[in-house]
This record gives sequence, C-alpha cells and structure tokens, in this order.
Amino acid sequence: MEIKWTPAGDIEDLIEELNEIKGSMDEQDWKSWADENYSQLPSAPIPPEADTSYPIWAMDNDGYCLVGDSADMIEHIGSIMEIDHE
Repeated sequence: MEIKWTPAGDIEDLIEELNEIKGSMDEQDWKSWADENYSQLPSAPIPPEADTSYPIWAMDNDGYCLVGDSADMIEHIGSIMEIDHE
C-alpha cells in the first residue's frame, strides 16, 4: 500500500492514513508492512542535528513529527531538539 500523505499536510493526516492501512491488515501483515515502510515515510527534511536515536519517522512542513518506538506520538521538532530522550 502506498502512502498518499505529503509533508504539506498535517502530521495527524499521516497518522490517520497509517491507521487505515493498519485496519486493513492482520497483525502479522501490519508488522511486516511497518518494518518495511516506516523508515521510508514521506517527510520534510529533518535537521541533521536532531537526535534520531529517538525515532523521528516523519515531519510535516510545520515541524510536527511522528515519533516514538510505536510511531504513535506527535512532537514539534523544536521540542525534540531541546529534550534529551534517553
């Protein structure tokens, strides 16, 4: 399944699209799909100085990011760069 979201949209729209994809698959297929596709989600350029060991999966043009191990949280890039997430 191809992601239609672009960084010009709100990051909430990406989450909605991912939830629709997840709902159309069984758990095993979803895990395989997520493993293959999350690192290639469309994104605005993430600043190179951002700590990406705290997973930043995608960022919209307003700086809001899909983050976290389960890609289920939204944080602004400014907050991510200010906080040590270890």
